[in-house]
Amino acid sequence: MAKVKVGDLVCMFRRKNKGMGIVLEHTHDLIEKAEAGITFDEFMEAIDAIGSKYDARAAYRRELKAYAKHPDLITTCLIYNASWAKKPKKEFVRVRWFDNPSLYETKKTKDLEEWCPIDWLKKV
Repeated sequence: MAKVKVGDLVCMFRRKNKGMGIVLEHTHDLIEKAEAGITFDEFMEAIDAIGSKYDARAAYRRELKAYAKHPDLITTCLIYNASWAKKPKKEFVRVRWFDNPSLYETKKTKDLEEWCPIDWLKKV
């Protein structure tokens, strides 16, 4: 599957309602883009050390967000690299949705723009 790039029309091909949006921005490393003062590898090592302890993850998130220039990217990276994630998600794109994709049992997501892992998207 070809990689998506800025300006491509994309969909979330695994969702019931795939949606349609345009890629606005691309980053190879979301943690670097957040400017939190750590590398992605350091971030993943800390997450692995914390494990699934909710309070510890929340404290780590608050600590990073206080230091980061773009704190919302820290939250996004933590969501997509939770304990259920099989492989680390480092490369992301920012998508502006024209037709929002579904999310679990909801028919559509609420956000018009969001950062998504690049491997969750496919060109339309």
